[in-house]
Amino acid sequence: MILRGKKRINYMKKAVCMVTASLVLGQTMPVYAQGTSWIDQVEITAHRGDSLKALENTLPAFEKAIESGSDWIELDVNETKDNVPVVFHDCNLKRIMGKDAKIRDLTLEEIKAVHPVDSMGPAFGGIRIPSLEEVLNTCKGKISLNIEIKEDGTQSSDFADRVIQLIRDKGMLDQCMITSFDYNILVKVKAAEPSLKTGYITSKDIGDPGQYTAADQFMISIELVSKELVDQIHGLGKKAVAWNINDFYSLKKCEKAGIDNMITDKPGSLLGLYQ
Repeated sequence: MILRGKKRINYMKKAVCMVTASLVLGQTMPVYAQGTSWIDQVEITAHRGDSLKALENTLPAFEKAIESGSDWIELDVNETKDNVPVVFHDCNLKRIMGKDAKIRDLTLEEIKAVHPVDSMGPAFGGIRIPSLEEVLNTCKGKISLNIEIKEDGTQSSDFADRVIQLIRDKGMLDQCMITSFDYNILVKVKAAEPSLKTGYITSKDIGDPGQYTAADQFMISIELVSKELVDQIHGLGKKAVAWNINDFYSLKKCEKAGIDNMITDKPGSLLGLYQ
């Protein structure tokens, strides 16, 4: 993991505090490469951007995530009526934008005309739902992207292919990963672009992770996190990512299991819970 800017400084400070505390308390801590600890190695993913500082899944939230020093941004892509990938979590605009309409029933132009003033207040008047292309342009060369493809049965059959092509066109295959709760989407992704990383999201027992050959990483809910499962995943040469990690208990559970990456709503402050 390449630590960026203030994040490197903060990690080193935390490492010193942890080592000091362990010596004082007589506790032992796991030792990682080059004498660093798990907290120095684990990656941080900003869930829908830094949604504590800006509206989720918007360009301001992604810019704040970059500023926080996060390694990744997790975001969600849906499809418009005119088949454009846009970044929005829900299939309906109601919760965030205050308009009772489905993404799939509106064109990109119609979606761009919607803003959350009515539901969120006048401070959000300039916020718009971004297209995936806009997000790629904003994040290129700055932060890695965990792009979750939503699947509710309304997407066109080539939706994943168009997302992949957009990533190709931007020259960002090595900066992006496609994730989904629907394993079949990952199979499609690997068939279309084997070099693109994939992640299988689950909140249910997956049994033997070796059966999911199209998944490069596993995004497992905190309830599923265990050292046994993480060891299985690592034994396949793959990474284990936990979601959503927002408190000290979950953080320590991830440490004990050896999680590689934590998806959090608190990208700028999660590691501070260690102090």
